[in-house]
Amino acid sequence: MCIRDRLDPGAARLIENGRVHRGGGLLVSLSGNVAIDSVLAQGCRPVGDPLFVTACEGNLVTELDGRRPRDVLTAVFASLGEADRERFGDALCIGLALPGPRQSVGAGDFLIRNVLGLDPDGGALWIGARILPNSIVQFHLRDGKAAADELEERLALSLSGGIAPAAALLFACTGRGRNFFGVSGHDSGTLRRMIDIPVTGEIAPVQGATFVHGYSSVFGLIRPRTAGPG
Repeated sequence: MCIRDRLDPGAARLIENGRVHRGGGLLVSLSGNVAIDSVLAQGCRPVGDPLFVTACEGNLVTELDGRRPRDVLTAVFASLGEADRERFGDALCIGLALPGPRQSVGAGDFLIRNVLGLDPDGGALWIGARILPNSIVQFHLRDGKAAADELEERLALSLSGGIAPAAALLFACTGRGRNFFGVSGHDSGTLRRMIDIPVTGEIAPVQGATFVHGYSSVFGLIRPRTAGPG
């Protein structure tokens, strides 16, 4: 169990079998007739169109479809409504389309990363991930309603078939709290409305690869791997 009474660095405490740890990590292993299905909600929706990264170095993007990122962002901003323009400054993210056999990309194909800043002189863009030329990206906005809708959709899909889970682990970013949704306990409450199981607890897969996420909620739905004798 992890507890913290403030957000200062080093304030978290890990409690394991009655012992308190001021640093490190704890690994929980489940064995036997147990399967864990991960449900990831990244809490963003796309704005603008998908773009090719035509020039970059490390985590610095210098061209998108042959244009400076600053010019692309100016055009995206101009296409938005008033509410989205107001949140553009502090809710802008970028989605990285992961490699895979597909004819088009949709919201679930993107790994969401932070936009770190713009070069005021050259108009290049720093993002929170290393990126390769010819990658496909799309700008996204963090949005409470979109995050709520995405979580409910993904939970409903996971719960719609197979053996019902008996419990769930939840790992939620602190950015998904009352300030984001307007209420406390939104993500755990969403699951409890759909199925009444114990919930306790940001690592989850996207397109089959595992990543550390931000501003996300990850559920681990714990269910029997096979049904017991009837």
